[in-house]
Amino acid sequence: MAGNASPRNCDDTMLEQQTSPRWKITIHSCCGPRASYISRMNVEAFYDQYWASGLHVSPEWEEKTFRRVLGPLIGCGRVLDYGCGLGHAHQKLLAHDVEGYAGADVGPAALGDLRRKGFGAFQIDPDKGTIDCADGTFDGATCSDVFEHLFDLLQSARELHRVLKPGGILAATVPNFGCRAWRLMALLRAQVPSEPEGPRKNRFNGVHIRFFSVLMFKRLPRDAGFGYITIGSYDDGTVWDVAKCAGPFSAISFLPESISRPRSTSDFCKTFGRMFLPCACGRLLTDQNHRYRHPP
Repeated sequence: MAGNASPRNCDDTMLEQQTSPRWKITIHSCCGPRASYISRMNVEAFYDQYWASGLHVSPEWEEKTFRRVLGPLIGCGRVLDYGCGLGHAHQKLLAHDVEGYAGADVGPAALGDLRRKGFGAFQIDPDKGTIDCADGTFDGATCSDVFEHLFDLLQSARELHRVLKPGGILAATVPNFGCRAWRLMALLRAQVPSEPEGPRKNRFNGVHIRFFSVLMFKRLPRDAGFGYITIGSYDDGTVWDVAKCAGPFSAISFLPESISRPRSTSDFCKTFGRMFLPCACGRLLTDQNHRYRHPP
């Protein structure tokens, strides 16, 4: 106990868990010197490593998905892809259907990839979210699954507003924190979908640091200065999505896709075998061992 604090019983602790809006923790190091500084993260190097890991490769969008999400940009003049990364998902389709495609990102790897493909490349200032171009340069812009990664997303939204011409179009996407699975995860487990790269090795290095409801997603462009705003969904969800918050049983959420797309059945079996069975058995064995060592 620290200072003169008096001990509290278990009932007091449980009541605090239910009513307190914040947690506190006191940690005493077991060994080794105490850290005296926190190094500033190099954002450019972080995202170069992020792409080099190979863990963030999105499949190419089907034509139907592309038109559903980025349809308003088809036929535009110059279009900026803000936070384009290595051009997965929609870059090829978008570059084909606009007069001039350019990308923007923070890391040298992404910028080098743009230049190799013959596209315009703009470096995003990691501190300010800005790019080096004049006001009203672009007719349209997209920011696909980027805002949830940013420290100051309003700053970036304002920059997109600045580089667009009057009447320009921004088509942006973010994960929907209000979907069934994430609502249940927040309700039942008090967790958010931070999307860690390798949860078995490190469950705390999640790359998602912002979470959006419909209301907050609408407020972002409005606060950045945009006018006419519409919002909708584009990814098909099913009731099976609720299984994503079920820990080792989350592989069940892939079942409908595996049935509807026979080609992906083998992928489902691999996922089921590698993720579900080891996790489930490991969890059961761990629980059994825990009860054995600490009987009630």
